[in-house]
Amino acid sequence: NDGRSQKVSKFPTPKNAHGDKEFIVKLQPPAGSIGLPTSPWMCYDGPTRSFQAYIPTNTTGLSEVYELLQRKGVKSFNPMYGLPGYKGYFNAKWEGNSVRVFYDKVANPQAW
Repeated sequence: NDGRSQKVSKFPTPKNAHGDKEFIVKLQPPAGSIGLPTSPWMCYDGPTRSFQAYIPTNTTGLSEVYELLQRKGVKSFNPMYGLPGYKGYFNAKWEGNSVRVFYDKVANPQAW
């Protein structure tokens, strides 16, 4: 994948269930944000969640990912709190102790 990307630490669960293959991760900023979220984003693979990480808000390119989610991501709504939000699915690949998320385009929505 030659697109734009960012490495995400695999902490707290250090399990590479994918080997050298690309896989899909879900990126989800906190619901209810006005503009770019100010809390960490959730990132995990599915459906097994072999890892889960929180992406710091100062991660390079995150504002561009948020704009992409607003245009092409899955719009969600938390009925418990009445908060709108976005989520998106992206290709990713393990690189050493980190997961590289390719955020140049949104992948098809997943059933998990």
